[in-house]
Amino acid sequence: NKIETKGEYLLSCKDLSTLDKIDEFVKAGVVSLKIEGRVKSASYVGKVVSLYRKYIDNYYQNEHVEVNEKDNDELKRVFNREFTKGYIFNEKPRDIVNTFRPNNIGVKIGQIVKINNNIATIKLNRSLNQGDGVRFIGNKNDTGMIVNKMYLNGLLVNSSKNEQYINVELKCSANIKDDVYKTSDCLLNKDIEDNNKVITKRFPVDVKVSAYLNSSLVIEANDDLGNNVVVYSEYLIDKAMKTPTSAERIKEQIAKLNDSVYYLNSFDFEGDEMIIIPISIINHLRNDMVELLNKKREVRNVRSGKKDIVFENVNVSKENFSYTYKANNKEQYEAVKNMVNNEDIYYNSPECIYPYFRISNGLIKTQNKSILINELSDIDLSKKMIANMYLNTTNIYALYTLYKLGFSRVTLSIEMSGKRIENIIKNYKEKFGYEPNVEVMVYGKPDLMITKFCPVNKILTDKDIGCARCNEDRFYLVDRKGYKLELIKDGLCNTRILNPKKLHLIEYCDYLKEIGVSKLRIEFTTETSDEVVDVVSGYNDGELELLGVTRGYFKEGE
Repeated sequence: NKIETKGEYLLSCKDLSTLDKIDEFVKAGVVSLKIEGRVKSASYVGKVVSLYRKYIDNYYQNEHVEVNEKDNDELKRVFNREFTKGYIFNEKPRDIVNTFRPNNIGVKIGQIVKINNNIATIKLNRSLNQGDGVRFIGNKNDTGMIVNKMYLNGLLVNSSKNEQYINVELKCSANIKDDVYKTSDCLLNKDIEDNNKVITKRFPVDVKVSAYLNSSLVIEANDDLGNNVVVYSEYLIDKAMKTPTSAERIKEQIAKLNDSVYYLNSFDFEGDEMIIIPISIINHLRNDMVELLNKKREVRNVRSGKKDIVFENVNVSKENFSYTYKANNKEQYEAVKNMVNNEDIYYNSPECIYPYFRISNGLIKTQNKSILINELSDIDLSKKMIANMYLNTTNIYALYTLYKLGFSRVTLSIEMSGKRIENIIKNYKEKFGYEPNVEVMVYGKPDLMITKFCPVNKILTDKDIGCARCNEDRFYLVDRKGYKLELIKDGLCNTRILNPKKLHLIEYCDYLKEIGVSKLRIEFTTETSDEVVDVVSGYNDGELELLGVTRGYFKEGE
């Protein structure tokens, strides 16, 4: 059955905004705040960064943060999909997504009250300007455009105020009673762009000038990071017949650094007095100085010197080749255990390898002698530890580090091709003198995502968490291509979103064994006990045909 949802963007997050919580971050000891500007405009980044800078400074001056309505409003106008404070301030999982829109909502500015001959009459509750972007949202409409022509009392105008009726020439579909949202504000964006050009933080530069007759003009500069640059003119300095170029005039030209991030901290001059240097030569050399300093500042290497890495001997035993099996429920486990050894099964049973949750709560401990670990916080040196593929091991040094931390076997990342797996085994042996003990997943539906947010809970219940609705039916997300991505719980009320296609590498198992892989993982998620028996038998026999499968990243270029 298809469940009708309010909106189609079931995994679209609201925008994270914690501007009014800056004081709590600082008090907690946080020393750096990350602002993500990916796929955003320069206006967005400029406004958000400037507001965070403003309120960080306010906190240090007043030990108090209170965001004014104007700044809040500008934050909404520059970009928003509604705001959330995220899990760090205990936002409810069901409240962090906006299912209606994956892009900018903007702010509501009015409603269409009349449409005549492609002219919409809008009753405004906020201002509107020529060049603004608007969106018309109604029962059967969701379209947008840039306002090019707008009329007030029959006259063409550039802007209008709230509480006015404005006529706008339509360039998209719209209906009477559609709400009107401003999605881009041309005046605000112009303001931000102008502000972005203003350099507010500058760095000192010390300059020494040499100017001798019949020689090049030489400028040497040192910045606050210790970078040193020297520039020379091709022009050879002439003797002045009338008014010489004074040291003060040279300093005045070099100090014109307003278009750069520098200011002149000190100036030293040595040279002859009766000399003439064209101002254009000084300016050109100053610009070269700035460009060279910029290039040096781009790369900052604060390492004090080369340090050899010492690799200690690590005791790693390569195990005999076999398949391993991960069961997701009791029925699957019962089907597997009648066919294979318990020490090759990942399941919550005393004689098996206990699989820790992908997202650990740190509270669950097990008496099992062997454990499968997804995150380093679950390390337990009293157990035989196996690293799962979600630790994303893709190179020999990560592999070595996990062995050094006490892991006896490492499952390589599922994002590795067969050639890369072959290379990591070969390169590890060449570097460390022994073969690594590694495992590779060859069958199953890996997680595409795991999330606290639950679409089932959001759509079908009013409870915050723990509704158990997922236990009553099987649920899927259907993507734009028609693929069904199954939603299953991890046991701690987190939602696993599975790949719609099963990874199936049966034709490569012999190859993986030959290149030195110790264990090949067969992982079950929602298979029935009969399907489990078929898969186990098929892999043991080397023949199993399945529809709707993928090789994942195993083949280069796929």
